[in-house]
Amino acid sequence: MSVIDHKPIHTVATVTFNLYRDIYKGIRSELFGVTQAAGSTDAADRVARTALAARVTNLATILEKHAEGEDHHVQPPTEMYLPDVADVIAGDHARFEQRVQDFTALAHDTVNATGSAQRTRMDQLYMELASFTGEYLGHQDIEERVVMPGLQQALGVDGCLAIHAAIVASIPPDQMAKGLAVMLPAMNIDDRVEMLGSMQQHAPAEIFAGVWGLTGSVLPAADYAELGIRLGLS
Repeated sequence: MSVIDHKPIHTVATVTFNLYRDIYKGIRSELFGVTQAAGSTDAADRVARTALAARVTNLATILEKHAEGEDHHVQPPTEMYLPDVADVIAGDHARFEQRVQDFTALAHDTVNATGSAQRTRMDQLYMELASFTGEYLGHQDIEERVVMPGLQQALGVDGCLAIHAAIVASIPPDQMAKGLAVMLPAMNIDDRVEMLGSMQQHAPAEIFAGVWGLTGSVLPAADYAELGIRLGLS
């Protein structure tokens, strides 16, 4: 079994709690956005190439830290209850680590490229990001539609919630901010209310205030206002 030969699941198993949901909405959105940006950026514009390289680096950091959290918190129970799938996940993570390093290096190569190499390097970066995105989507599909139902069946909802809580608790504030900045715009209003409502209830007031400020900086004004109403903040 691999990402390449994985067959689509037409009947999706229902899960009460999907610990991948919010972060994967954010990662998918940023993969699509970065790939689109690589395809549309003016290759002759060094400022634009530099900005793209910074965005690629930020995406790479999010992918790297997400994989580390999975390896530490999700992989052990997956190995216990879904060993065949765990082997696929481990292989994917090892391969993705190298691919992320490669496309990050390529993004930085575009910055100082000159002459005809500017367009060549940008085309190479676009193709690599598109290829990686396609493969990563298949990996996410396995985790959300195979691993998640399997873990819920084995551990119950409370067990899955405990894994998610451990992952969140392990994320440093700066990395949490990076993740929220890509997640929140990709989430729907119900997702946002659920996530921020929990923070509002359980996090220290100063922490929630910081998150709320970040939220306002990444959401359209109308979405931010509606979210504030639903959270009782306005």
